[in-house]
Amino acid sequence: MEQPVKDELSEVLFALEELYKQSERHQKNLFSPLMLLLNDIYDAVGPQMDGELSGKFYDLLAFIEGRAKIMLHTLSMDSFTNLIYYFCKFRAGEDQFWAKMENSVIKNKDGMSAHHLCRVLLALVMNYRPVPHLIAEHLIGEILLKFDKVSAHDIFSLSIALGKGNEKIPHRLISSDLYYSIYLRLMTAVHELDLY
Repeated sequence: MEQPVKDELSEVLFALEELYKQSERHQKNLFSPLMLLLNDIYDAVGPQMDGELSGKFYDLLAFIEGRAKIMLHTLSMDSFTNLIYYFCKFRAGEDQFWAKMENSVIKNKDGMSAHHLCRVLLALVMNYRPVPHLIAEHLIGEILLKFDKVSAHDIFSLSIALGKGNEKIPHRLISSDLYYSIYLRLMTAVHELDLY
């Protein structure tokens, strides 16, 4: 990466951190847009980030992690799901953070939509961390209970999670009922599925 681009990106990360720190009353509302911006940065230059730039990116994530621990019970389900999804993608978060996230998933699973459940399962499977048995059991059980609300996009996420999770999800949790439910839902929702 060229030095002018590094400098500009460094300024952007600094500005995002300052904006987020200074908007203490509105941090909860800025949470999801900030995560989406960080995702765009990560997708554009993630592999090319080195040294100081990578340090700034992960320092900002560490600050967000600290704030998220405090705001965890006040986050919307979208923000909560984004938190898990993007922290998995960025391979960020300390063990204490993940323990809180996992406990929160178990506590809030009843209030989570099928979309959120499928996305959280996909994020956890794609993460470098092992998927805790209890979390996988709760997520898959709750997805089955809410299967009538699963969209075509959720089927796509769930299918990827089950395929990639072959090594991470205990086989006894993935019953033929789940695959049959996916098949039946896919047959009724195939026209909704847009892979492009």
